[in-house]
Amino acid sequence: MFFFGGVEDNLKDNLSSLLGYQKVHNLGIYLGVPLFHGRVTCSTLRFIVDKVRSELNNWGAKQLSMADRITFVQSVLSIPNYFMQSMSIP
Repeated sequence: MFFFGGVEDNLKDNLSSLLGYQKVHNLGIYLGVPLFHGRVTCSTLRFIVDKVRSELNNWGAKQLSMADRITFVQSVLSIPNYFMQSMSIP
């Protein structure tokens, strides 16, 4: 059970014990996208840039044809596109 700010601790405890749910402080990840409950900043989305960089650095450009390179770049560029569909990126 996740509570937003402003809920008193004793109310959190009472509700979670009454309903039988465990309290959590982090919403976790769904389909590779972190579920943020606070303000999204550039530093919280740094993993997108790191993921795109690692994908582009790990491929063997000399071993791929031009059509394969275009397909690969399109698939890598779809990573930030996927995140932009589910949240506002600063």
